[in-house]
Amino acid sequence: MRAPQDHAWLAKLRWGTPARSLRVHQLLQALSYFDEAALAGGARTHPLLLSQPIVEACLRIPPYVMVAGGKERALARAAFADLVPLDVVRRITKGETTRYFAAVLAANEAWIRDILCGGKLIENGVVDSTALQHALAGGWLQDGMAADGLYALIAAECWLRNLEKARERALSDLAVSATGP
Repeated sequence: MRAPQDHAWLAKLRWGTPARSLRVHQLLQALSYFDEAALAGGARTHPLLLSQPIVEACLRIPPYVMVAGGKERALARAAFADLVPLDVVRRITKGETTRYFAAVLAANEAWIRDILCGGKLIENGVVDSTALQHALAGGWLQDGMAADGLYALIAAECWLRNLEKARERALSDLAVSATGP
């Protein structure tokens, strides 16, 4: 999911540092996971850890404290050091799912190129072929943002292909029923 581009928090970023701007965008992206429209029955959700007092407190923490010693999540690691295993405190990645998905992408790199570069999204002009090929030529497996974008493109491509197959089946069934028994 992407962070909203017109959120009120973005208005004040003109005066912020790049690190503060990045943190606000990350918070907005997290907030976008609580899209009420996506909840069954129109249920409302209130992400407590993204409530205004907590967000304001987090934004008051200087970025250099958050990455003390050159380590991402340094403050969180220090805060929970006595509650989690030492290998968790020392690790430099988010955990197994990141590596798992990177391994899945790497193992299927040829299929990903085939499905995307010869797919419906390009055929219908939704995706720029040159830009996609450029993105796939770089180190996209190591770039989390690029990988997230590729997941979305793969899902959209597969959805379009399945939609087209369903449409063809429906038209075939309609033609058969129109000719009668």
